[in-house]
Amino acid sequence: MNEEQRILNFTKHTSVALFYLTFIFTCFNASLPVTLGVLLGGLLVTINFNLLCKSVKKALTPPYIADVSSVLTKYFLRFSISIIVITALIISGYVHPVGLIIGLSVVVASFFLTAFNETLRIIFKV
Repeated sequence: MNEEQRILNFTKHTSVALFYLTFIFTCFNASLPVTLGVLLGGLLVTINFNLLCKSVKKALTPPYIADVSSVLTKYFLRFSISIIVITALIISGYVHPVGLIIGLSVVVASFFLTAFNETLRIIFKV
């Protein structure tokens, strides 16, 4: 497995693990709207990240290298749908905005953990 794939797999696994841990923690320590916010936000961002990975990988794999505009179109379409879903969730009142933000942050947190992990690998030559 090459370095890029290893880093991508680490990020994917870390984001899913953080999502599960955050959701389980909020199940026992937060209200239902906060827990639903974490659940739906985490699902939304995890699904979007995995779709983005597949889209970019498919676009860059020969012999079907895609045009940049098609990749960006898919990205902005997913982004627009995400904005509509997030807005609908907040307006409906079923989820608490703080819970939603926490759920949406799991992939960002996994990026930081991945960067930290790679920094340690470089420093200690693991």
